[in-house]
Amino acid sequence: MKSKIMLSTFVLVVFLFGLAGGFYAGVVGGAASTSGQLYAGAKEMQVVAKLIDKAEYAKAKDVLCTSLKFRIQALALVSPIQQASEKQEIDRLVASVFGLPSEQATDGPPLCGDAL
Repeated sequence: MKSKIMLSTFVLVVFLFGLAGGFYAGVVGGAASTSGQLYAGAKEMQVVAKLIDKAEYAKAKDVLCTSLKFRIQALALVSPIQQASEKQEIDRLVASVFGLPSEQATDGPPLCGDAL
């Protein structure tokens, strides 16, 4: 009887440590992804700022358009789990930046001429 209680307690402790470890790994993994995106965005802004200082506006615009293109493509990967309002916002962004057909496009000419 005593050995069954000890075995059950051991199994419960191992389960709880595994659960806590999985939770910690999930949180750390999510935070690393987010901080990596923030760092990449900061480096892109640094490059754009340097290009603007050198009056190389076309290159700065190309860097920004490329960055937007890749970010929108990344958002397309998670489209199955997005809400309808988020999808509409992304459609408006794509329409205003790349000039793709959309009924929400009212921002004037596209910022980046090349399509996705």
